[in-house]
Amino acid sequence: MFLAINITLSMGLIFLTHPLSVTLFLLGQTLLTSLMCNIMSSSAWFSYILFLIMVSSMLIIFIYMTSIASNEKFMMSPLLLVMMALILLTSLLYLYVLHNNLLFAPNSITSYSHINSLQYNTMLTKYFNFPMLIIVSMMIIYLLLALIATVKITDFKHGPIRHMS
Repeated sequence: MFLAINITLSMGLIFLTHPLSVTLFLLGQTLLTSLMCNIMSSSAWFSYILFLIMVSSMLIIFIYMTSIASNEKFMMSPLLLVMMALILLTSLLYLYVLHNNLLFAPNSITSYSHINSLQYNTMLTKYFNFPMLIIVSMMIIYLLLALIATVKITDFKHGPIRHMS
């Protein structure tokens, strides 16, 4: 269920134009990704750290964007709301028709946390194994691109966050 909502948020991100709505969608997607990481692992520390890092990076991006578009009005278009509702209903119908056992079986949560009996020194190795490797690598790439974009945009001579002397 988290995956369907996460995919819906990803598809809806394309239609957004205001920095506040983009930030809210990214915050929701980060929260869902952290919840998925928490469910897949036996330790919640990784999801906490992931959430804190993503929220702090989005806070920096949000501060920069509000300095650019500070007086822009926030209006949700009716077309966007209809598109989001259709995407959500389509993805839920798709999941209902396929009835994927990985998403709906009660044993699916315990299938990812079969490493519970290992010692704590091997806890980090499962974050770099198959199910979690994709999530970790996507978060690293996202944070790197956000850092590069922020550095390129905030050129001290031409950017909106420049010192006026």
